Amino acid sequence: MEANVLNPIIEAVKSGKTEVLLSPFQFGGDKENEFVLFFKPEIFFPGVDTKASISVAFDKFKEHNVDISGMLLLTGDRMNELGIMDRHYGFINKLSKNASKILSTEDLEKIYSLLEITDRADYKIYGGHEFLASHPSFTEESLDEFWFTKKSAKIKGGFYVQKYELDGEKFVLVDAFHPSQLKHYINPPHKTLILLAQSDNSWDSLRDIMIGETFPERAVPESIRGEFYKNKDQYGMKEVTIAYNGIHMSAGPFEAIFEIGNFLKGIAGADYAPEKTNLHNTMIAAGISEAQALDAINNPKANIDGKETSLFDITEIKNSSDAVGIYKNKYL
Repeated sequence: MEANVLNPIIEAVKSGKTEVLLSPFQFGGDKENEFVLFFKPEIFFPGVDTKASISVAFDKFKEHNVDISGMLLLTGDRMNELGIMDRHYGFINKLSKNASKILSTEDLEKIYSLLEITDRADYKIYGGHEFLASHPSFTEESLDEFWFTKKSAKIKGGFYVQKYELDGEKFVLVDAFHPSQLKHYINPPHKTLILLAQSDNSWDSLRDIMIGETFPERAVPESIRGEFYKNKDQYGMKEVTIAYNGIHMSAGPFEAIFEIGNFLKGIAGADYAPEKTNLHNTMIAAGISEAQALDAINNPKANIDGKETSLFDITEIKNSSDAVGIYKNKYL
């Protein structure tokens, strides 16, 4: 990796600044796929060889024909101030912070049935953050450990529950892993390096072969996560797990345009507008109206094969042109 790219990153990490625009974001490229990559906070932890970790990843980007067209470093307190990770985790974040207030009667029925709770009146419902607020002896870390003393039950994607009893209190926890997950990004000194990326390589090859499986022990050894996992000592990493796998990539093209906006719309120097993204222009070229193209960022739902399906989910790991076809034919 060229020193003229790596050295400014390291200088920004050491600068003490909460926000550093390392290179301007350049939209309007002609690559098929445009997406967000970000290096997670563990890459910048003390003892980790940050230079080597980022360098090997950039070498993989080059190998897989990925162009980087913008870089931004944010600290945890700046991420929190901008509300980036609350929006990034979306539904999970809402459940963790407000489950007791927002769950529908239908949701509660599913919980009671799945967890085989008959004495319903005896059980309180807490989202993870709600539990912390009412149980001050717990921290995000100790709640995470408590949550994983049992296997959670899945109501649907992003909605996990389990019943517990502690000191005579019976309760159901909802997404209680999330406070620790969120803290990892918004802890004030932690850092995240956000990249805008473009490539003509297929989305599935970028996700599976370049980045690697979310569970790093299953990742292709030559992928970035596979490299971190098999050589963690070389990079000074204490652990490489599903929670600490070093790098993120957008799951699909429509989720990517949400993530691009989520990270950049509060950054004055980013010069972001949703109309500038490659996918927006691909939609317009396909005959989709301006209003419909902008609405795609909101992850619309459609009944497909008798099941309510979100646009983000159905277009995961699809190339942009294919994803636009799905949106046009099934959602409009």
